[in-house]
Amino acid sequence: MNWDAIGAIGEIVGALAVILTLYYLSTQIRHASKQLDVQSAEKRMRGFDAIDESFRDFRALIISDPEVATVWEKAKSNFSDLEGVDRTRAQALFRNYFAIIQNTYIRAAEMDWYYLEDSATPDIWFKALLEDIIHEKGTRDWWSKNQGFYGMSKEFQATINRIIESCDGET
Repeated sequence: MNWDAIGAIGEIVGALAVILTLYYLSTQIRHASKQLDVQSAEKRMRGFDAIDESFRDFRALIISDPEVATVWEKAKSNFSDLEGVDRTRAQALFRNYFAIIQNTYIRAAEMDWYYLEDSATPDIWFKALLEDIIHEKGTRDWWSKNQGFYGMSKEFQATINRIIESCDGET
């Protein structure tokens, strides 16, 4: 055997080693990509679970205490008429409710609105989320007086204000 043949065999072995290495790396990259997809889906689900839990806790507070439920109903219909302890409770209830909505907004934005259909927008989705209280006079009154407080972001405030404006044109 001459040195040219040994060199050719060495080149073939080297080329096979490169091909096998590239194949190994591609399978590792595919595996890592699948793992990232799974982790991302799990993170989204944990986020949605946390949001759902926040809404459940809020509703449980109202459901479990008739006095709180009465204050909530009065606050939604006419916040300005409330005084004393009822006004303080209503203030806290609205604050908690809009904090949950803002947390939902932040989590959804962090996920680049992943769950929205192509035809949907964040405003449409949040309008549906707020539908049960956004038409109420007391809710709007509270929002107009308090939207700049409690660390609510300007972007979130603008979204809620757009939703309120869009509801104004509805019958």
